[in-house]
Amino acid sequence: MNTFSLKFCLVQNRLIFPAVSSGLISLSYYTESWQYRLIFVSLFFWICLKEDRSILYLSLVGGTLVFSSCLFLEKPTIQSSESPSSSFMINTDTMRESGDFITFIGTLMDEKQQKIQLSYRVQSEEELIKIQNLRGKAFILWASGEFEEPERARNPYNFDQMTYFKSQRIMGKFTIQKIKKIQGHHTWRNFLQRKRATGIRYVKQHFPEKLGVYVNALLFGYKDATFNDSQEVYQDTGLLHLFSLSGLHIQVYLGWVYYIVRRLGGTVQENTCFMFVVTLCYVVLAGSSVSIFRASFLFLLRLVGKCFGLKLSAMDSFAVVMWLLLLLEPLTLYQIGGQLSLWFSFLFIVLPLYERKQSIFQYLMKLTIFSIVMMPLTSWHFFQWPILGMFLTLLFLPLFEYLLLPLVVSIFFLHNYLPSSFLFVLDEGLGYLEQLTKQLTFGNLIIGRPASVVLWLAIGYLLFLHTISFRKSDLFKRMILSFFVPFALYHGTKFDLTTSVTFIDVGQGDSILLKAPNGRENVLIDTGGKLSFKKEKWRERPKRAYSDYNLVPFLKGQGIRTIHQLILTHDDTDHVGELANLAEHFTIETIFIGKGAGETKEVKSQLNRLKKQGITVQEIGAGQEITGYFELHVLAPLQQGKGKNEDSVVLLTEINHQKFLLLGDLDQMTEEKLAKRYPFLKADVVKLGHHGSKTSTSLLLMAQLQAKLAIISCGENNLYGHPHQEVLTNLTKQHIAYRRTDEEGMIRFLWKPFDATEEIQTMEGW
Repeated sequence: MNTFSLKFCLVQNRLIFPAVSSGLISLSYYTESWQYRLIFVSLFFWICLKEDRSILYLSLVGGTLVFSSCLFLEKPTIQSSESPSSSFMINTDTMRESGDFITFIGTLMDEKQQKIQLSYRVQSEEELIKIQNLRGKAFILWASGEFEEPERARNPYNFDQMTYFKSQRIMGKFTIQKIKKIQGHHTWRNFLQRKRATGIRYVKQHFPEKLGVYVNALLFGYKDATFNDSQEVYQDTGLLHLFSLSGLHIQVYLGWVYYIVRRLGGTVQENTCFMFVVTLCYVVLAGSSVSIFRASFLFLLRLVGKCFGLKLSAMDSFAVVMWLLLLLEPLTLYQIGGQLSLWFSFLFIVLPLYERKQSIFQYLMKLTIFSIVMMPLTSWHFFQWPILGMFLTLLFLPLFEYLLLPLVVSIFFLHNYLPSSFLFVLDEGLGYLEQLTKQLTFGNLIIGRPASVVLWLAIGYLLFLHTISFRKSDLFKRMILSFFVPFALYHGTKFDLTTSVTFIDVGQGDSILLKAPNGRENVLIDTGGKLSFKKEKWRERPKRAYSDYNLVPFLKGQGIRTIHQLILTHDDTDHVGELANLAEHFTIETIFIGKGAGETKEVKSQLNRLKKQGITVQEIGAGQEITGYFELHVLAPLQQGKGKNEDSVVLLTEINHQKFLLLGDLDQMTEEKLAKRYPFLKADVVKLGHHGSKTSTSLLLMAQLQAKLAIISCGENNLYGHPHQEVLTNLTKQHIAYRRTDEEGMIRFLWKPFDATEEIQTMEGW
């Protein structure tokens, strides 16, 4: 046995410790919390001191190299005060189109070479075609515009562009106002990226839309707005990992190439060198995501091991790949794709599904355990758990591996020889497949995002249970004990003892959530919504419910599964426009509408459809009460209306000695009638009518209420100029403080148990 083999034997099956040590270094470098940094550094030294000298040296060397990579890749963030005219190096394989809106990833042409996201709203269809024809080319773009700050999340659990940019090393955002000049810049360095862009363009031009979405996703790792519908279906059923996280398609494609190369002859060393080049080239062609790198590195590691007669265990292979990923991109563990991809592959090693001489019952138990162990991380990122995810994977995997992947490759290369009718049939078939898959989303359970401490405890418990605590043969006992985690996380809302009133930022609209302790009652007042204007066909973007970006993730993130009472103040789209989408995601028990409302064509059809599903729809008017944990007094509509602004449902409720008055979109005239109808009406907090419009907020009513605080729900930079300065001036004159969702995002009043004093939270302090 040579010296190298002897040294390798000393660390065999223990390389995971240096890999984890390197991960702790990257986590501690990038975290903004000194508490977490202390924990990560302590764990690093604990591993170094716990293991023997070989592991200590590997941990120190690996950690030092990853730390050096952190320093080397660090670049300053672009400030919004930067020059309004700049030049960028663009590779068009990063182009994303959504109607008339286009985004690129470019590199700022200066000494710092920062990565920038550029966006541009195309002015004409001819210009759109010209830009689309640039795909497949690399060029330098001179443009005028402005650098902007990345958008922070407007509500908890919403997409945070700033966090995403940090994890992807995108150092700034540039909105193009005018394109000045475009100059080609083809070099050997961007050759593969240009070929990738050419392939994407070819698919978009020659394939039916649905079929093209699958070909681009599975062959080039390209997913734009047209992939959203497919992504939602596969995400809700737990099958999305087949398209990205597992990297299965990469292993299959490379496996086919290697099989052909072996059949053509050549030594193991020659074949390995050839496959090394092919694999690295395909990494770029497939989009260079974390999961692509992970699958490719693992494939190459196996080939190198075979070439040099080096036998690495599955855990050692995983450790080497993890360290290589961290060396290449130390932010891997801060990326959702990196976390899920590494966790997914790690579990396949710790909990191997395929073993000899195992019964079907044992296999099903392993699938159940695997699904449960994946649950904490998936619920953290997506707030839900596809219970049937692993079982559906079992059913879909043969279809995916032996039919869909060969089909994608075949039709891409043989497209010119296939009849268009055949492609049309395939396109329709994929649509039917998605519809069938969508029927299986009933197994999707909303969990909510667990607290970070709970997340780590759940993961630690499951790892202990399945790696240390019991014999591998004792599957049934481990499976039963595993169910403690989903049971605890599912019922986590019952341990939330807080009461809250949240004015959700839904843009230019209204949505207010009243949440009782222990999950006893959830009352939602209005759904928000976005007015849509008719556009030319080429300007239209792929349609997706507006609430999927704000209200739905906000509710799911809190583990809300049931809306006990949904109150629609009136029929305007910005208050009821997301009703249908909410009904798809949550159970709604009762819907309340104002007397005479719900008669517009669209609202009426939706309400009738929901009635058929068993949801109670009830009309309410002045003098009535909505009873429950929250006692809601209905002050308006004062008479039968038609669902207009002046017919808005007005509600008064008292929570912990704080009176809240919610005025819907009431106008000044009706507010004055309200003041005369209820001469002793007082409120501590008032939600202003009509988003702070000057047609609302009567001086008479405001003087009578003697409110301490006004809440204005309006969209950032909205087209209507809400709130109007006249309203703000009047509030100041009456010594009423005000807070605005367009400036602060969500505004929440929170009461903790045994404390009657409210805490006001906004996104700034979240």
